[in-house]
Amino acid sequence: MKAPPAEVTQALWRDIEVAELGELEAQARVSMLLEGDAGTGALAAQTYPAQLIDVPAGGEPEGDVVIVVPPGAVPAPEFAEAHARWHHVAGDVVSLGPVAPAHAEADSQLGLVRDLTRDLTDLGGGYHLAAADGTIAVSRELYDEAGGRGTAAPELWRLDLLYRLHCAGALFTVEPAARARGAPGRLARTVARAVQSGTMLELELPEAAALVALPPFREPGSARRHARPAIVVNLRVDEATQADEALATIAGALGGRLGDLELRVQADDGHPAHQAIAEAVAGDPRASLEGTSLDEACDVPFQVIVPPAAALDPRTLADLHELALGEDAGALHVTVPGAAPEDAMIEVVATAAWRRARRLAAETGEDPEPLLGRLFGERWLSGVEISTRRHGVDEPQVTEHGPLAAATDLDHERNAHLRFRARADDLDDRASLLAQRTLAERLRARDERRAAERAESRLDEA
Repeated sequence: MKAPPAEVTQALWRDIEVAELGELEAQARVSMLLEGDAGTGALAAQTYPAQLIDVPAGGEPEGDVVIVVPPGAVPAPEFAEAHARWHHVAGDVVSLGPVAPAHAEADSQLGLVRDLTRDLTDLGGGYHLAAADGTIAVSRELYDEAGGRGTAAPELWRLDLLYRLHCAGALFTVEPAARARGAPGRLARTVARAVQSGTMLELELPEAAALVALPPFREPGSARRHARPAIVVNLRVDEATQADEALATIAGALGGRLGDLELRVQADDGHPAHQAIAEAVAGDPRASLEGTSLDEACDVPFQVIVPPAAALDPRTLADLHELALGEDAGALHVTVPGAAPEDAMIEVVATAAWRRARRLAAETGEDPEPLLGRLFGERWLSGVEISTRRHGVDEPQVTEHGPLAAATDLDHERNAHLRFRARADDLDDRASLLAQRTLAERLRARDERRAAERAESRLDEA
């Protein structure tokens, strides 16, 4: 059984309609990956048809849907049905279920993460990956596409799997009915605490930070290269590209403040400076002469296309990375001051959005680029914001009248730019304050809801 991709805006999983429990016409075969044998006895009590459930002996699933159950977790009777109903309607959904102590269902780890992270809809942060503490269900096709079991250490493999599924363009959903009893892990609480305090987990969870290139696991704009980089930069050098510009752009990418990157240079064999470009690339282990990352599976959350004409300031890629994290869009288009937009444009693509758009495009026959913009949004920015310009242009050609207008009084324009930058910083501070207030309100509402649930439970018992 193969379900179509989910065609919803951004990550708004609540827009998907699924069957009510007890009303599902079960078709998908489910493979249950049990870590340990605690859940084996619970399989006989499942409301999902027993003939459609199997437990792979060798750990290699063969069913249409793969459900991962953490060690010691005992699934409830409707567990498999609750997960499977999502995968009957959408092929690239990943449903997440809570694991909680037997008498504290309302205090599930997944519920805490969900309450603190905008219902798993934040594309720029990896907060939703804390749900690896719970149960995970995914179509086998998407499971295989993301690399299956992977090679991460046993204690990190579920987090690693969710991160790879994120980069594969999965749509994460919360399924409270797919509950299981057991001892919750510490990851969800650790991440929720980091969300509340605004801290990063790079020192507390270094092994996880090496695998997950998103906040709060890793600091934005990191100067240190991790096992999985934060961005991959693609540089296309064709025969018309000037050699000095290509070499300067390579040096700018590798010599900037952001060291957590991979650089891929696509250089034509017939380029006069091919040998010099190859030597420049060979001098840094982060760089290679390879094809574009956009044409293949990629476990890096953001992919950047830089034209050779763009001069990269030491701050450019670090600023671009922070913008990509903050804008929460499928693509950023950044003009290069001193060049017409049609001649030179820096493009940033969110990998998760790009791969889901390509999957939908293959299904509908549309082009992936318009789909990307329609479903995930696009942002247009001036290169002044990331300190880039065309090679040979000494001053950013920007005025308060337009990003590509020629500057006349440079002192005036510089002062105007600094004034507007100060205003932007002030607005950013206000936005951060509002975000903290929203977080506090969300926590207060959650506490009130839990108190109401406890009171209702006592009334039912009475």
